[in-house]
Amino acid sequence: MALSSEYAELPVNTIYYDKDFNCRGEFLPQSCLDLAQSIKQHGLQFPVVVQPVEDVKEAVPEGYAYRLVVGHRRFTAVTQLLGQDSIPAQIRKGLNEKQVRILNFLENLERKDISLLDEAKAVHSIFPRETSWREMGREMSKSDNWCRIRWLIPTLPEEIQQDCATGRLATSDIAMILAANDEYQLALAREIKLAKRKGESVRARKQRFTRVRRSKGRLEIRDMLANLMSERIKPPVYRALAWAAGDVTTEELLKDVRED
Repeated sequence: MALSSEYAELPVNTIYYDKDFNCRGEFLPQSCLDLAQSIKQHGLQFPVVVQPVEDVKEAVPEGYAYRLVVGHRRFTAVTQLLGQDSIPAQIRKGLNEKQVRILNFLENLERKDISLLDEAKAVHSIFPRETSWREMGREMSKSDNWCRIRWLIPTLPEEIQQDCATGRLATSDIAMILAANDEYQLALAREIKLAKRKGESVRARKQRFTRVRRSKGRLEIRDMLANLMSERIKPPVYRALAWAAGDVTTEELLKDVRED
């Protein structure tokens, strides 16, 4: 089906709100109070985005003509807090499930209030396991390393994942943690958080772990093999073994094989 887009004022009762679709996860209507007040005073500045139910692969309850793709907080503010019976919407036709999930994800990224853990979960929900980081980056206009970090966050200890959810650890912190040996990752995360609380240099605390060699686990090796095979890349055996032993970083390995 050809892609097309049009704008319309749609009755809210024709739009299916799937709480599990939004990459930001569930939220309380009360969190939309400020947004509702802004809409009441200035109107809805950005229309929500919907797709016709005939384009939705998953089952949609009867009685709906569209599924909400982008604008879950706006939709909640308009319907539950303001009680309006219609909403401005952009109708996107011809998009598949992967395309609408990327659209939802990128729109939430632009809002800048999505957690790092939610970003990681969204990347996993959008792309199948065998997808290379380069392919992910190309489809989302992100770097390979941006995708790699978010793909590997769910492999980290639960405490670190929760710190990603609350914002106590940033992307740069996770990059350093991933470079540490598995047994030191949690300790490094705690050192980073302690440094931030004390207003100390995070870099100084990180340096205690930067030279720790970390051999790769089965999951990371399997992911790397899938990425290399999907891109038809054959790195030198000695270089691949050095990466698996932790003597070569992922960035160094990928740089070497691509320069070849």
